[in-house]
Amino acid sequence: MHYSGGTGPFTIRWRVNHLINSNLNDREVVQFGCRPGASTRIGVEVKDSQGFLASITIACQCSLNQQ
Repeated sequence: MHYSGGTGPFTIRWRVNHLINSNLNDREVVQFGCRPGASTRIGVEVKDSQGFLASITIACQCSLNQQ
């Protein structure tokens, strides 16, 4: 994830299927696993020290990567 602007320090909160995953707090790079065929919603919120918030949520469909 890349973000710019704002005033640090920043807090980063990740959500998986609408639930905050506190193990991922303040990480800029994360990795998720899922079952093939499963629908998953991934969200991230970035808040700066002034209280400004930016967020995005995406819906994904997991697939089996066969090479």
